[in-house]
Amino acid sequence: EEMRRIETAPYMLRIGAAATVEELRRIMVHLHPSFAEMLARFASPQIRAAATVGGNIANGSPIGDTPPALIALD
Repeated sequence: EEMRRIETAPYMLRIGAAATVEELRRIMVHLHPSFAEMLARFASPQIRAAATVGGNIANGSPIGDTPPALIALD
């Protein structure tokens, strides 16, 4: 459960590695709408519901969508 948790606080966002891209997108709609829009374009709804944020980062693809956006939010 802890690995799926997404926590927000002022100036902090903690994303569990097992949180899905869709779970992150739903939270980002209110915090960072442009990031949520980018996540909405990430694959199909079925993939977003299964793909994890940690898996996307660990994949290490040079064309990965999530790592550059997370770095920009830092």
